[in-house]
Amino acid sequence: MALVAAGFACFDVVAYCYGSDACWLLATIGLLNFLYGITAIITCLAYFSVMTMMGMIYFAVEAAIVIPLAIFELAVANAQQVRRSL
Repeated sequence: MALVAAGFACFDVVAYCYGSDACWLLATIGLLNFLYGITAIITCLAYFSVMTMMGMIYFAVEAAIVIPLAIFELAVANAQQVRRSL
């Protein structure tokens, strides 16, 4: 999962440096972050019996940060898209 997060960070840097359509890029990373958070939760549920308490806390905090951030990113991208269409 760390490789996926590192890939998202690289995508963010490239999007920041070379992106011209910020709405599309922000919506893409928002969707990917949301899917990452859901995948982390599903993975934790699948391996719940072998996870330590520290691991559960880590992934719970991670999901509590990533999922609302992803929802915010999608909302901002949607607001930008609506503003551009007016």
